[in-house]
Amino acid sequence: MKKRFLSALLAAALALTLLPTALAATAAEDASQVLAALDIMVGDENGSLNLSAPVTRAEFVKMLMAASPVSVGDETAVSPYPDVPRTHWAAPYVEAAVRAGYVTGYLDGTFRPSNTITLSEGVVMLLRLLGYQNSDFSGSFPAGQMAMYRTLDLDEGISLGQNDTMTRQDAMYLFYNLLTAASKTTGAPYLSSVLGHSLTADGKVDTLALLNETMDGPVVVGESGWRENIPFDFSRASVNRAGKITSADALVQNDVVYWSKSMNTLWVYTNRVTGTLQAVSPASAP
Repeated sequence: MKKRFLSALLAAALALTLLPTALAATAAEDASQVLAALDIMVGDENGSLNLSAPVTRAEFVKMLMAASPVSVGDETAVSPYPDVPRTHWAAPYVEAAVRAGYVTGYLDGTFRPSNTITLSEGVVMLLRLLGYQNSDFSGSFPAGQMAMYRTLDLDEGISLGQNDTMTRQDAMYLFYNLLTAASKTTGAPYLSSVLGHSLTADGKVDTLALLNETMDGPVVVGESGWRENIPFDFSRASVNRAGKITSADALVQNDVVYWSKSMNTLWVYTNRVTGTLQAVSPASAP
């Protein structure tokens, strides 16, 4: 069902619908929209990101793998660590992250998935996504990694010390900053060179283009089966209709709907032309 916009008119109509919201968004709202569209960080069943909550090592690794080019299955046949059995919800993510070389456990052979994660632990994992290894840094650990964290501007919006526990807000900013950081392997921004999404001319995340590329649709309200094509309960979704935040109750016949399941969001545009049809060209049925 996923489609790119096939006409400049349709693209322009959707861009105009999204633009007021995008312009009004704060830095946090912009980051949350982008990470949700990439399925890196999504809200709970009520759409809340719970940004003040601490992040566990298991939760961070799931975000890490969502931000990586490595695919992760729904389950794994192995137990990556004694305290991460194959039945643990995070086992597929931990196993894939270990296999890719992004994460390691503790010296006692455990992973401690329920422990909260510190800033330095998260930074080391993200630097490995960017192609850095411990051998790239000199001096005592993690001084070199934290210096690179600041050099790459991964610290924007974050005010933690290296041993402080990360909240979901800190993780949000860290992953958002990752998108514009240069990959060691390619020398180009991670978002474009690894994830394949465009940036603006000044090297910023192109939020509108990314939403365009990651949304699904369209369906037309009133057409047969249109509700069933949207794979979530949109009565509880965030709805942006004609540039205004509203609810699913505002949808009317012939509205055109795009959506993002990971963002639990609908974008609805209403631009239409009405009048009397006097001629059709070509003469055959369109």
